[in-house]
Amino acid sequence: MRLIKKNTYLLLTILFSLVGSISVFSESASAGSYYVAKDGSGQFLTIQAALNAAQSGEILIVKSGAYNELISFPRQGVTLKAMNGEVVTITQSGRVMNIDQPNLVIEGFILDGNWGASDAVVISSNANNLVLRNVEIKNSARDCVDMAAPANVLIEGSKIHDCIWVEVNEITKVTTRNDAHGIVTLGVKGLTIRNTEIYYVSGDAIQLQYGGWDNVLVEGCRFWNTKLPSARGGAPANSYIGENAIDTKYCEKDGRGRIYLKNITAYGWHSDYIENAAAFNLKHNIYAEADGITCYESEICFRARGPGPNGPNSNCGDTPLGGAWATIKNAVMYNSDKGVRYEDSIQNLHLYNNIFGNNLVAFFNSAGGYGSGFDVKNNLFYGSSKPSEASHSSNLAAASGFVNPATNDYHPLAGASWIDAGIDIAEVIIDRDANRRISGEYDVGAFEYKGVSDTTPPAAPSGLTVR
Repeated sequence: MRLIKKNTYLLLTILFSLVGSISVFSESASAGSYYVAKDGSGQFLTIQAALNAAQSGEILIVKSGAYNELISFPRQGVTLKAMNGEVVTITQSGRVMNIDQPNLVIEGFILDGNWGASDAVVISSNANNLVLRNVEIKNSARDCVDMAAPANVLIEGSKIHDCIWVEVNEITKVTTRNDAHGIVTLGVKGLTIRNTEIYYVSGDAIQLQYGGWDNVLVEGCRFWNTKLPSARGGAPANSYIGENAIDTKYCEKDGRGRIYLKNITAYGWHSDYIENAAAFNLKHNIYAEADGITCYESEICFRARGPGPNGPNSNCGDTPLGGAWATIKNAVMYNSDKGVRYEDSIQNLHLYNNIFGNNLVAFFNSAGGYGSGFDVKNNLFYGSSKPSEASHSSNLAAASGFVNPATNDYHPLAGASWIDAGIDIAEVIIDRDANRRISGEYDVGAFEYKGVSDTTPPAAPSGLTVR
């Protein structure tokens, strides 16, 4: 049956009344919108049939139910939405959705891979200008989202979890943990991940692989990977299966990939399978700016890695990998083994106005030292002394003056010794609470005691595109 235009909504309602099947739609009626419903109250019974008929610019609204389909998109420019307030699950054993057309909007679905041995959602290089909004992607024995090299992709308001690939040899009983990532991409240009939660992965929450990716913004997200509460994906209960919240890989020949991390919470990043698991593993030829990060209950909060002796790499055509440049500011770190681990003569590592809080076994950890451009200023260290890396006079240690260090609230109380004790730094004119710092009166640490409210903070740096 050809699609019925929604501007004939009144006629459609009368028709359903005549056959004793009145439907009340919560979505507003509009031209070019059509319904999919398993109970026959829409124009299509299956999602794929609707997509096969839909033309660019049209909207498909899917009513509640469990749809056992492998979804693909024959044409570009289609919007596929779950009906507001209704639970719509698309399930397959393995691959659930192939996204290989540009200008698509996909919103409101639960995509369940049912622990099949295939990436749950695959996004091709043709899927430019993609929007994935308010989706839940889960139960994959491979990557939950595998993305090639599209341009201008937005993932927001979503939940991605239980991406676990662990195999047990039935003869030797040897367990092999393999990388299964929440989101992995190879060469994306312009990726925004916003207000999204990723957890229980046997690789990284987000892995940015080789291929010259660039212009990545991750903001308002939560990434965690605590011990598994129950066995799943071949992994035993009470195991730490993951590696890093964010892991970067880059080839020096491709230039320097830019990633901006804003207001992210990361915790639980330990591993039973690798050494030096980190919430943020910043390596290879990238520029990273991290602003307003919260990290706790992890082996390492920030692992910043220089070029060191990495040498040629087969993924880069036998050319070097390079080393990261990173600016970390307004972060709060606590209850972890190491705050910042710097490696391999890292260059241009800037640490500004961070708080190294309670129960950090080590504020810093050196593995190969640092080179030029190592700059540590306006940092606040909870306790009686500051580390040697923080020798600059603008770095301070304090054991009192906080609102409540027991609950890791490190806002300053009136009279705290670090109020107005910092120096002006152009990169941190906005504090962790989005207050503007006053020139000549910078506080040490992430919070300004008397900052000025600023509803228009600076845009993302380095020419990043924000969607």
